[in-house]
Amino acid sequence: RYLHDYAWRELPALLEALNETRPLILIGHSDGGTIALLFAARYPNRVIGLATLAAHVSVEKETLHGIRQATAAYRRGALRDRLARHHGDKTDRLFHAWSDTWLDTGFLDWNIESDPTRVACPVLALQGADDEYGTPAQLHSIQTHVSGPCETTLIPDCGHSPQVESRPTTANKIVGFVAALDPAAKDSPDKMLPFFVLTGACDEEMVTAARDLGVSEFIAKPFRIDQFIAHIMGAVKDDRRFVAAPGYSVQTGAGGKSRSKMIAMVTMQRPASSDQPTLSLVIAFQT
Repeated sequence: RYLHDYAWRELPALLEALNETRPLILIGHSDGGTIALLFAARYPNRVIGLATLAAHVSVEKETLHGIRQATAAYRRGALRDRLARHHGDKTDRLFHAWSDTWLDTGFLDWNIESDPTRVACPVLALQGADDEYGTPAQLHSIQTHVSGPCETTLIPDCGHSPQVESRPTTANKIVGFVAALDPAAKDSPDKMLPFFVLTGACDEEMVTAARDLGVSEFIAKPFRIDQFIAHIMGAVKDDRRFVAAPGYSVQTGAGGKSRSKMIAMVTMQRPASSDQPTLSLVIAFQT
């Protein structure tokens, strides 16, 4: 029941320690996705949406095979070295706590499919088609058992880590899902509008303000034109979804005086009558 303990004891304790009482949007990968489902089932009034990446709700033979393969790689040393960069001297204990639990014969019947029936918030469930730890049956089970709306996506040519192996698709799905949960986004005339900002000022307050207004790319001097073009072409190629920005305000400095800034706003939209995106560049100097 270690996943239940994380979801029902440790995560609530962490949120309490952070004094976090706002409605939550949970995003979890693998065990983290399972924990998000369990938390939303136990505390449905606290969660307004959750996204899972390669979550599991039952043990499959593919799960056990994948874990045995990971254990063999760990013993060979390469996997251990990668994990040690993050976990240090806790690496062995953490790895074996995970692998030994899942491979224990007493864990073979682990199944939480009855818990998501209490999940009423919107759910986005993503999984790689080549996930080494589970089959698409995991997605189907999540969609079948949650009581609220659920969108599922099986990502082709992707394994257990969609956020790494299929970053554009994963980002598109999650950002679009979160934007749909935001009441302010419903007032936007175009929810598919990427919003770039180039600026000569990169203070923390400006970055925060840009983020809060929906800016999706923030590039500060010094930058090269080829880097900037690469950002734009990346948006064109990946056809990414972004939270729309209703406007942009320039913050003032000490004493209420405006600081000199150069702001370049680049927008890209895909007209309904054409498959080709339209790029617009506006440069404004404000003192």
